Amino acid sequence: MLATSTIALALALGAQSANVQKSGLTLPASAAANKELVHQTFLTGYNAYRQFAFGHDDLAPKTRGFTDPRNGWGASIFDAMPTLNIMGETTLFNEAVTFARGVDFSHTKTTDGVSFFETTIRYLGSMLSAYELTGRNDTALLANAKRLGDKLAVGWAGQKVPVGTINFNTSTPVVNGGANSLAGAASNIMEFAKLAQYTGNQTYIQLADTTMRTIATNPNTIFPGLPPQGVLPNGTGSGTQVSWDGGYDSYLEYLLKYGRITNFKDPLWASTWLTAVESSITNLLKNTTAQNRTYLTSMSGGIHNYGMGDLACFAGGNWIMGGKLLNRDDIFQLGLKITDSCMATYATGSGLGPGGWGFAPTDAGASIPVAQQAFYNQHGFFITSTDYDVRPEVFESAFYAWRATGDTKYQDFAASGIRAIRSFLNSTVGYAPLNDVTQSVWSLNNQGNDLESFFFAEVMKYLYLMFDDPSHISLDEWVFTTECHPMLPNL
Repeated sequence: MLATSTIALALALGAQSANVQKSGLTLPASAAANKELVHQTFLTGYNAYRQFAFGHDDLAPKTRGFTDPRNGWGASIFDAMPTLNIMGETTLFNEAVTFARGVDFSHTKTTDGVSFFETTIRYLGSMLSAYELTGRNDTALLANAKRLGDKLAVGWAGQKVPVGTINFNTSTPVVNGGANSLAGAASNIMEFAKLAQYTGNQTYIQLADTTMRTIATNPNTIFPGLPPQGVLPNGTGSGTQVSWDGGYDSYLEYLLKYGRITNFKDPLWASTWLTAVESSITNLLKNTTAQNRTYLTSMSGGIHNYGMGDLACFAGGNWIMGGKLLNRDDIFQLGLKITDSCMATYATGSGLGPGGWGFAPTDAGASIPVAQQAFYNQHGFFITSTDYDVRPEVFESAFYAWRATGDTKYQDFAASGIRAIRSFLNSTVGYAPLNDVTQSVWSLNNQGNDLESFFFAEVMKYLYLMFDDPSHISLDEWVFTTECHPMLPNL
């Protein structure tokens, strides 16, 4: 096993040029039909959004203000831009880019504050990705990305860690002195590095680098590489929660990916990621007593929560990528096991996975609800949250596993997934999330009444690329942001 302290040498010996994708990867005969099925599913949902949620009037951007992505205004137009380009939907892509160029980021019509995290990953990330996908010559799109970046930059408020919310109308951070989450504070270094690269203004990357570096160099003697999930304005940790789940996830994701897009010039990012993975293997990774599944737990106050959520399933693909780049086959193999175990949670009545599940680990006692004991024995998990909120993480990791191994079981999983989406998310207008994945018969009463923009940015893109030519958006040529917006490793 390669010691963390030798990571700089390992990088110098070849990690910079390591490949993630398996060479000579070829598609099965079924891929073309499945890709078109994903394509048509995307268009059905996207056109429903344009007709009913976005509306033709909204395509006159100068008449509208900007609002928080969590309020839904315009988020799907932005988030879908890179996907539209990748799918070859030129007319719709041009329409979306025209809109994005003209959005007025100087104000918002909502009284709510604007989420620093959501706005960065959905809006800023999508514009910069579209800029790169189209040859880096759309000066108007870049100019509006810069205007948004200037708004977001006030979130640091002279602190090492940005606030969670900004008042766009007054260009002021909403400072409450409390802790931000790791994901909320540190999932911006890829986007701000690209903005600095293309505008020439290094302030953007200096802000993001300060946050990421402060967190990464703040030691945790109990869980090396895994700081507490809360982070105070000065960069010190708050609380005791450690996990790979929501609120924590994309901090860990960006340690590896920022290292990748900078070609590992600074070994801090990869070495910190590797320390976090090794600490997780020791403390958080558990095998189940039934079916030998492999899941990542969370801990708080030294106490395990013997469960996992769908958000944490990104770790499978993340470990596959890191294992390949850092020549760590043990981590690569564990990434495959996590991915396979997350895929197993899709064994439900709908064929879609739950939001959360529990299990009994082999190295500790844990109780299984009596009503779910038989299900646990058969599947290796029991459901604790029945919802499917169109989360992409299991499909994401299956995509990485396919591109890295060529094993067609990942294609089969994705093919079943797109059919389940079409059958159970199909609503009166477009698609909607499920309240209960265990139900095996479609019911309108089982559906929510909204659709997150990451359905277009992530779920549809990962599934489409699963069945697409592996040389298109190769994992050896592009790196995905946490919102699945591809960026070039050319910093």
